[in-house]
Amino acid sequence: MKGRIVYVCYESVADSMREALRAEQGIDEFQVSLDVAAYALLERRWISKGESSGNHMLYSSALFAETEISENDPPASYWMQRIEQTEVERERELRETFFYGRPRFTYFFLVIIIALFILMELSGGSQNPRVLLFFGAKYTPLILEGEWWRFITPMFLHIGLMHILFNGFALYSLGTLTEQLYGSVRYFIIYMLAGISGVVGSFAFSPNLSAGASGAIFGLFGALLYFGTQNKSLFFQTLGTNILVVLGINLAIGFLSPQIIDNYAHLGGLIGGFLASAIVGLPRKKGNPFIKAGAFILLAVLIWWGMKRGGL
Repeated sequence: MKGRIVYVCYESVADSMREALRAEQGIDEFQVSLDVAAYALLERRWISKGESSGNHMLYSSALFAETEISENDPPASYWMQRIEQTEVERERELRETFFYGRPRFTYFFLVIIIALFILMELSGGSQNPRVLLFFGAKYTPLILEGEWWRFITPMFLHIGLMHILFNGFALYSLGTLTEQLYGSVRYFIIYMLAGISGVVGSFAFSPNLSAGASGAIFGLFGALLYFGTQNKSLFFQTLGTNILVVLGINLAIGFLSPQIIDNYAHLGGLIGGFLASAIVGLPRKKGNPFIKAGAFILLAVLIWWGMKRGGL
């Protein structure tokens, strides 16, 4: 990957500057692109002269309007210091946002699912239905008989090596990010509520034997989406596109393979994780109590409806 060099000029870009750069050894003529740019202190980002997206059109025009420079105007060094200070503050904000907590529960959950998988393999195999039932997989007839703990235990069980490898990697990747964003206590609540919601979704629409952490993992997608609703600019500058693409691909795979993948658990976990995140809120950000209460009521109603539809 080639690096990019940025030149900050205090004068208008002239042909002589372009010729001097093209004469530099190792610089391709077609790699040289000089243009006027301005730094928006309030938005903490560079804006090019040709930018025309969203509400920045008028802002860019104002920034690049020709003005007469007065002797009383601050020197260029003053503005460079302001830019550097703003960038430092932005970096601090990013660190405080994305490294608020440590992924303690993520590692704890990984240890539990790996330990249980090994025990299942030693007990007759993780793909053996009798072993799955013994360890607490979701099975509608047994839940209807009163084994309510099967709304919780399935999120820690996995069926086969590929299942645990895929979900383990997903949990490690999304779990560490989400726990760093929300902190351990909020993360634990989100993960558990999303996992339960995923099992309830499967219970409501599928009588099949099932297990896996995918409902809770989709709940982590929901938590990241909720973060995006509260920090739209930061979300799309950092995570947004990748999260939406990966989520879309996984949902599409689930819908295309209904006999293999329990997409009802995925959707239940996704909705549960989003609502659970709205309930606990983000660190250092006071949430709207009416939104929190509404999310709590909606999640409770959905879980109640899912259990009722499943037969309880």
